[in-house]
Amino acid sequence: MIGLDLKDKKIIYELDNDSRQTFNKIAKKVGLSKDTVNYRIKKLEKEGYILGYQTLIDFTKIGYTAVRFHISLISTPPNKEKEIIDYLVKNPKVFLVSETEGASNIIFGILIKETSEINDFEENFEKSFKRNIKEIKFGIYTEVFHFNRDYLVSTKDSVNKKISMKVDKKVNVNYKDISILKMLSKNSRIPIINLAEKLKMNANTIAWRIKSLEKNKVILGYKILFGFNKINYIYIKADLILSDFSKEKEIVNFCENHRNIIYVVRAIGGSDVELFFEIESVEKFLDVMKEMRNKFKEIIEWRYTLFTKYHKFNYFID
Repeated sequence: MIGLDLKDKKIIYELDNDSRQTFNKIAKKVGLSKDTVNYRIKKLEKEGYILGYQTLIDFTKIGYTAVRFHISLISTPPNKEKEIIDYLVKNPKVFLVSETEGASNIIFGILIKETSEINDFEENFEKSFKRNIKEIKFGIYTEVFHFNRDYLVSTKDSVNKKISMKVDKKVNVNYKDISILKMLSKNSRIPIINLAEKLKMNANTIAWRIKSLEKNKVILGYKILFGFNKINYIYIKADLILSDFSKEKEIVNFCENHRNIIYVVRAIGGSDVELFFEIESVEKFLDVMKEMRNKFKEIIEWRYTLFTKYHKFNYFID
């Protein structure tokens, strides 16, 4: 992997498993001093291997639903495409904005509390950009699985292997919890003392509230936003249409045990299952898909989309 030695890969792997862990903890796991780990992390950030620190927030537990939009553009010059992306990035309901190639040009996601918000959002969006839109599709996420980036290390790690986010029992939160979640969603490594200063709250109270949010599975974990293109990997999504759902669990298990699949999403609308790969090449991706189609005859249709750039990716909204 270009520019990374074994220690760098181990540091990234550890941060991706728990990006809030201390430099001391990481140092002990990778066999370096605390100061060296600190230096290497700052270097990885500066060079674009680490683009940010994410908090996995199960927004379904606090009353939100994720809606994913695929946009295909028509006759859109680069400056207009930038205008569309800027509009989405600035919108407080939007948690994800990505440039893509293939089946769509832009993929973005919004968090809503009422289904009527989908129509409201789409109407406002089309008022500004309808002449540039060839097609717009949306789907509602029902479950998201997060897997370790096992391809970074030579040995498989069963710890924290699968994190599942799904519609479940609601958890009561107040405005203080929401304020903490918003801050953590933008930077999972922000120290509690800094949170206390910014939110004008007691540090011990914040620490207690974070532990409570973790215990109630509102906070599921802490990861990184990884600069996959820095190591000459591609980030690619496969959308699967299934003839039936009898093998859906087996498909998820297959993905969990594949080193290059980092997310699986189940959705209503559009595809039935979405697989997200960080992998060396399109050729290797196609080999995996061939293997899957041979193994699971229930896959009756599929397509893929190449992600080229993140513009926004948090697990909560402003």
